[in-house]
Amino acid sequence: MDAFKPFQPLTTVRVGTAGGEIVQSREGWLDLGDAKSASMHVQVFSLTGMLFLETAPSEEGPFQVVESWDTATWTDCKDITLNLLTYYSAQNPLDRFLRWRFVESGAAGVASFQMRYQ
Repeated sequence: MDAFKPFQPLTTVRVGTAGGEIVQSREGWLDLGDAKSASMHVQVFSLTGMLFLETAPSEEGPFQVVESWDTATWTDCKDITLNLLTYYSAQNPLDRFLRWRFVESGAAGVASFQMRYQ
C-alpha cells in the first residue's frame, strides 16, 4: 500500500471578526486526472466555522461540495479517511480537481487541519 502524500500540510487559517472565506491556492489543488482510486485522510484539530472539500471538472469550476465539517460536528470527524472515487462516484461524481475552502460568516473563525491523499 502506498503511503499518504501531503495535500494540505498542517495549517491554521483564520478570518477576522467580520467573518470571511479562505480558499486553498491553485498551486495546492489536487489534479486527479484519470485516477481509478483516491483516498483522502483528513485530520481536523480545531474548527470554528465550516471547512469544505470541493471538486470541479476544470480550474474555472463550478465547484461542488464533496464533504463538509462545521463547528457542531467536527468532533465526530477529527480523523477520517474518505475513499473518494468509490464512495462518491455513485452519489456525487468526483471531478478532476480537488481543493479545500474555509468559511465563517459571523465571529472570528479558525480552522486547524491537515489533509493527505493516496
